[in-house]
Amino acid sequence: MNLKWVMVLACVFVLSCTEQTQSIKTAPQVTLMSLIQTYDEQLSKVQLAINSGRSKEVILLYSNELYATAQTILALFSEQQSKCTDYFSKLFPVSEQFKTSASQMRLSNESIQSALPQFNEPICYHLKELLVQPVFISSLTAKQGPKDGNKQSKPIEMLALEAHVAQVKHVLIGTAHL
Repeated sequence: MNLKWVMVLACVFVLSCTEQTQSIKTAPQVTLMSLIQTYDEQLSKVQLAINSGRSKEVILLYSNELYATAQTILALFSEQQSKCTDYFSKLFPVSEQFKTSASQMRLSNESIQSALPQFNEPICYHLKELLVQPVFISSLTAKQGPKDGNKQSKPIEMLALEAHVAQVKHVLIGTAHL
């Protein structure tokens, strides 16, 4: 009699465990394309903030979000493809250094590129730009504010960044079809 109750309890336990595992939802898979889409949406937020004259703090917040998403994109790209791994391993510390001192120094693409080794593939350069352009935008914002100084600089940086995002999308779509 006790054996029957043990068997019934065991069956109930197994069934309840099975139902629980079926009800647990799996997290959506993060892909490079989904991250690029997120980056693109964040870039639109930065553009809107700049164009509408939002506060310096808001623009800096959105630029920092872009930077964080770019770090994730580069890390995932390095994990999936080894084309740029060495380049990115040098880029991360350099970008952090420029990011922490962005408000005190004049940044240029040449100054960042001179601190890095030669990249192997053009995609490495375009991905690098996804990381460093938000630093440029933050630097310009910190120095000028959203309404001060040369208003032309930020839109030029934004156009350059849009071009790099489009190039990365093009390459990723092309490699997905191979």
